[in-house]
Amino acid sequence: MSWPKTAIVRFLLPLLISIVLLPEAAVSSATCLAVLVGEDPDKDANPASVDILAVYLMNNGTHFTFIIECRATPAPSLIGSYVVWLNTTNGDAPDYCLVAGGISGLYEVHRKGHSIKLKYKAPIEVTIEGKSIFLTANLDDIDYPGGVGDPVGVVVTTQQPLFKVRDRAPDSGMYYISHKVIPELPGPTLFLFIPSVIITVYVIYTRKFKTM
Repeated sequence: MSWPKTAIVRFLLPLLISIVLLPEAAVSSATCLAVLVGEDPDKDANPASVDILAVYLMNNGTHFTFIIECRATPAPSLIGSYVVWLNTTNGDAPDYCLVAGGISGLYEVHRKGHSIKLKYKAPIEVTIEGKSIFLTANLDDIDYPGGVGDPVGVVVTTQQPLFKVRDRAPDSGMYYISHKVIPELPGPTLFLFIPSVIITVYVIYTRKFKTM
């Protein structure tokens, strides 16, 4: 094997190996892009662990994550929860909520008169980093994209004890995010694009060296 071809193999082999590891890496890089949903006044709730300062949204095309930044380290418990209420159908009330604390999960919200009933739908992942709590759910579980309208209304509450609201973001009304903020599966597109680039590079170089 000539030196140029050996160099090509040495160049392509690490890239091909990286493709095997790409799904996890791509998810990590995609979820690093957080979009600010809205901010909330500082020190308008106590204790500091339930005082919401800002709400962010990030996703990787298959899962979406809401990040609730608080004035102190969040502390979900059996009697204290962090809740993201979603109005995905442009109705008069939320139709889903993500709950961290108690029995964490994604719930369907059913409103009848002045009462609200929550029906457990799917598990979510809850993590805490510094003064922020991350609530991650599957996009399929909220019937995205077909069942999600535009825009999506968002309200975030901290509740401690469970049914007493300590803080609400925003203080009134809702935050609104565009349907397009949640992309439709960029991951598979990325996985097809990178191998295509590698194949193209290989073909170009092999043809070039055949003529040398």
